[in-house]
Amino acid sequence: MIILLVIAIAASLFAVTACESGKEPTGGTVVSITNKSDLTAAWVEGEADRQLSVSITVDGAEATDKTYMVSSSDSDVVEVADDNKTLKAVGGGTATITVKVDDVTDTVEITVTPALKGVTIKNKTALRDVWTVGDAARTLEIEFNPDYYDTNKPEYTVVSSAADVIEVGADKRTLTAKKLGEATIKVTAGDYSDSVTISVRPALESITITNKADLTAAWTDWSAARTIALAYAPAEYYTEENTTPVITCEPADLVTVDGNVLTAVKDGTLTVTVTVAEKTDSFTVEIQRSAP
Repeated sequence: MIILLVIAIAASLFAVTACESGKEPTGGTVVSITNKSDLTAAWVEGEADRQLSVSITVDGAEATDKTYMVSSSDSDVVEVADDNKTLKAVGGGTATITVKVDDVTDTVEITVTPALKGVTIKNKTALRDVWTVGDAARTLEIEFNPDYYDTNKPEYTVVSSAADVIEVGADKRTLTAKKLGEATIKVTAGDYSDSVTISVRPALESITITNKADLTAAWTDWSAARTIALAYAPAEYYTEENTTPVITCEPADLVTVDGNVLTAVKDGTLTVTVTVAEKTDSFTVEIQRSAP
């Protein structure tokens, strides 16, 4: 009996030992990015670098001797420095940062807002067209670079150098002509600005083609373009610099038009009409290529 009892106890101890040695290990390698909330906070291209904080444990214990690799899914958005810790915001967009130890990883997705690179008044030509007191208000068309800011507008100001001449509305877009004169409208966003100088003028009295004698002479030398010279009244308010005429040709296929310059391309009788603010002047010329 005693011998059987000893054998039974020994067998049970062997079984327990075998069970203990065969069970699955707990823990293993775990890698964690510990400052995700800081890394995912609002970040603009070109702002200060950020530091990645990484924790590595093996079987629940901190492992300081483990090396890890850090990669960015888009290095044009977030760049990882050679120290494997420093992150740089180099462009607008979203990038996933991955930390890898052996086959274990952790990730964080970071969005970078593009930096403002410029502001432009898009419709300068239209704003400089003839504008008189009492005419309809005009709308300032502003374009930001990059176009991300066209819908996510940055802080910007619009100022008139003479608010008593041209008033800027509270919406920063509406311009109203208040009296005769000239004002420069300046748009500023961050370190960037653009401006346009606009005249508020009395009504145009007349427009005159001043070189009709030259323009109506028989046009046989097609190698020589012809330029329309114009004068406006009142001349102190209307100049070539602030007035853009509309030039129409009939038939349209006899010449090409570049600003005030005409170039002959086909035989025929050409009538040219110049229009500004419903005032017009015109001339007719025979285009006939000379015999070679």
